[in-house]
Amino acid sequence: MARLARIRALGLLLGVSGCGSDSGGDDVPIPVPDTFRAYFVTGDVCMPTNVATGSTGPDTAPGYPIRFDVCTHRCITLDRSTASIQTSFLCAAGQCSMMMMASAQATRVQAEKNCDGRELPNPPAGECRLESFTFSNLDPPCCLDGNNYVQGNMQVAVPFMDLDQAKQVESRVAAGENPTQVVSEVVGPPPAARQWVINLDPGHPAVSDGAGLSGADCHAIPPP
Repeated sequence: MARLARIRALGLLLGVSGCGSDSGGDDVPIPVPDTFRAYFVTGDVCMPTNVATGSTGPDTAPGYPIRFDVCTHRCITLDRSTASIQTSFLCAAGQCSMMMMASAQATRVQAEKNCDGRELPNPPAGECRLESFTFSNLDPPCCLDGNNYVQGNMQVAVPFMDLDQAKQVESRVAAGENPTQVVSEVVGPPPAARQWVINLDPGHPAVSDGAGLSGADCHAIPPP
């Protein structure tokens, strides 16, 4: 099981627990629900390019951080206490891939008017505020063969899902299916612009400070 962590991102997707309607009474194409699960789906994602592992595991390697900077739309607030990240991986034919899904519970700001749910993943300039979420002390991918950490290159991706796809993914993952496999089947392979490569090896230095990640450790994840 992965250790608890912190994260940063740019962009939100309507999640699967939405209810209610745009109580501001505005005539908009997609009202913003009163409450919903918001997924971080676009922005700058930072994590170590070289991740230190252990020889056997799980939970024996140094933990590593993942960081997103979130531009939160003016029409919602995020409950920081509910922020979470799920990482999963698959290895086949000598190639390994990891999928990340981070989210937090969102609440509609009732005082805000002219709120359009279509703007949540990529808010217009001046319509959002920057927030930082950092998940740290994550356990590297481990134990496909029982007790050994994965080593070598791994392709990492942040999927972009629409609301219907997010519902399908969450339902199947909750039923115990592998998130990487489910996202691949429901959403399809992520485009190259939403992927990057990390290297896993016990000889890499440990990185624990998510705030200090920059340069080659950071990746812009664009909207579709």
